[in-house]
Amino acid sequence: MAVTIGANAADETGPKPFVATAYSTKGNTVKGIETQPGIVAADPKILPLGSTIRVSEAGPYSGLYVVTDVGTAIVGRRIDIFIAELADARAFGRKDVQVELVTPGDNVKFKPETTNQIPKSALAPAQKEDAAAIPSNKVPADKPAVQEGRAVKAQEKAQEKAVEAKEKADEAKRQ
Repeated sequence: MAVTIGANAADETGPKPFVATAYSTKGNTVKGIETQPGIVAADPKILPLGSTIRVSEAGPYSGLYVVTDVGTAIVGRRIDIFIAELADARAFGRKDVQVELVTPGDNVKFKPETTNQIPKSALAPAQKEDAAAIPSNKVPADKPAVQEGRAVKAQEKAQEKAVEAKEKADEAKRQ
């Protein structure tokens, strides 16, 4: 199923011409997912965050991708493909490609759980080697917010158990 790209409802469905570049900067995307093979940055006015797209005419980088990031230089019909190795990203250069919106995303930032997923087998050939199912909805465990959240949950659980134990002890005394 192909859907319309962009806000203009008069646009036809199907592949559209885009300019593709590549980046290799590691970190978290605006969707809340770590950079990894199978993701792209795009203008969210054209390709909503969380969308699945099909890129063609990109050589070994032709395949399915998920839009999980934006960029200040990514405006209009441009995409920036994440490629893990800097040398490979530089070698990719700038290409005229075709992009088709396969499944629109929700365009909500920092909500990895609402991001479309694609299987490893559907990735571009050049991206399959080390990729898991894309994107990973898991936030890295070493992030302070995750560690803090786990500590709070553990503390709450311990308090609940202590309250339950006290209630049981009080009930045993009454009997």
